[in-house]
Amino acid sequence: MAKKTQNSVETKSQSSKITLAAGFFSANQSFNRETSNQIHYVSEKHGLEMLEDLISQKSDWYLLAYNSTTVKPGAITKAISQLPSNELHGCYYVATNYAKSKFWSDLFFGSNATQDLSSFIIVDFETLNRIAQQAYVPQNEKEVVYLAEKSCSKEIILQLETLAAPKIPVVELLKNKLNTTINFYFKSFKNIPKLSFIILSILSFFILTNMSQKAGISGDEFTQYEYSKLTANYYLDKIGESIPIDTNLLKGQKMKTLAAAYQNEGVNTATLEDPEKVMHLYGSSFDTLTTILAHFTGVDDVMNFRHFWNA
Repeated sequence: MAKKTQNSVETKSQSSKITLAAGFFSANQSFNRETSNQIHYVSEKHGLEMLEDLISQKSDWYLLAYNSTTVKPGAITKAISQLPSNELHGCYYVATNYAKSKFWSDLFFGSNATQDLSSFIIVDFETLNRIAQQAYVPQNEKEVVYLAEKSCSKEIILQLETLAAPKIPVVELLKNKLNTTINFYFKSFKNIPKLSFIILSILSFFILTNMSQKAGISGDEFTQYEYSKLTANYYLDKIGESIPIDTNLLKGQKMKTLAAAYQNEGVNTATLEDPEKVMHLYGSSFDTLTTILAHFTGVDDVMNFRHFWNA
């Protein structure tokens, strides 16, 4: 993943000292270079051939966009004015007219208006080579930024304007992200290392999950499972569900304090400290989730079920 810098670039430079070459991924583009004298070269090719063409051109920076309609001469001028004059290695700039999305939208849905609604990106030579090595042609503007992210170069936002981003339904956001991921990983097979990774990942999934069913049970698993029923009930109680608790099993795992407190505390036992096994200090997300899933799916062999999800 690319390293991101949230703040806009503040470094100013004299645009006359910067050379900029441009290329567009989609075919049949007609970009009038005369409308922007900052661009000294525009590739007449598209797709992967366009990237190779730009690599052959000596330039300080390279402008990439899906098509020419998103690139306005005024935006190019603003973008160039924010580019540093000194040479950088492994970075790209996302030119956008929209303010950054809210934190929660970015966290849960990967929705970032500065990227999803970007006009174009400007990359250095090193990043251009990394993008070309991906051997993938973006299908829309969003995928251009996604492709740059996969270069593992540093990302910097070029804030051209601060417009409010249009509201997009959550379902559409998730659908767009899923389509972009599928397109990148499963609709382009020219990148041999990426294809090899996908094949090995699929094979590993089936091999590891199958081997997990033959794995032995560790001594800690019984303790973790019994404690996970307490934490699971704490959440299930809110929807009127519960998992039967056997206090003798808690005692058998040396959690005597919790076993004694259960009769009075009930589901709140999960909030108490466990002085014997100190289970309250352990991360219980995996145990709690698998126990809840086993409860709703009616799994008989809970240990093999845990091993499957752990694999």
